[in-house]
Amino acid sequence: MAKDKKYDAVVDAIFGFSFSGLPREPFASIINDMIEMQKDNSTIIISVDVPSGWNVDEGDTANLGLCPDVLISLTAPKLCSEQFKGRHFVGGRFLPPAVASIFGIKMPPYPGVKQVMEINKSKRQEPRQIDSNDDWEAQYEAYCIEKEKVIAIKDDEQAAKNDPVPHNREGEEEWALQYHNYCIMKETELAEKERRQRSEDLDGNNNDATSGNWETDYARYLTAKEREESKD
Repeated sequence: MAKDKKYDAVVDAIFGFSFSGLPREPFASIINDMIEMQKDNSTIIISVDVPSGWNVDEGDTANLGLCPDVLISLTAPKLCSEQFKGRHFVGGRFLPPAVASIFGIKMPPYPGVKQVMEINKSKRQEPRQIDSNDDWEAQYEAYCIEKEKVIAIKDDEQAAKNDPVPHNREGEEEWALQYHNYCIMKETELAEKERRQRSEDLDGNNNDATSGNWETDYARYLTAKEREESKD
């Protein structure tokens, strides 16, 4: 991207909701160019679904500094949109009502056949009549709060898994000791079995006329055969 050129607006659609970690090149430089163009030339940055480099739930956790002027959420806003301060639109009737019902997603009340609507984030100082748009926004805000609680619970559960209680550690140590003793017992049994097998093989060799060496046995065979032929 030529950051020295002036653009009225730039559409940011590099990364989506599945992005994690830090942007690599050349994408990191492109994001930085958008930030400088916005700052130096007042270029309007329009991000699609999730601003590039943002965590889908927590926002700009990497402190990249990308703050788009407009955000267009696809199907439904993501949790990171709570940190967004610009104009916010939601668009796209991509999710069938049956699927939305299964996952508990409240779809925006698009008027008529429209595919997009703006979300009003302004704080209301005076109570007024609530229309369908307001009702959807309130329900979505409650949904975001509930999802944050679920994420917090999962984080606590993961932390508990990474730091098990001492009782579990003692159980693991006891199991390791038992397995160690089992291995020693099996090795002893195998060694005794091999010793008996060698002893049986040795007894068999003593009872047999052969020496166990192929060359020696074959030499004996030839000698015996020559003796038989000389007798004839």
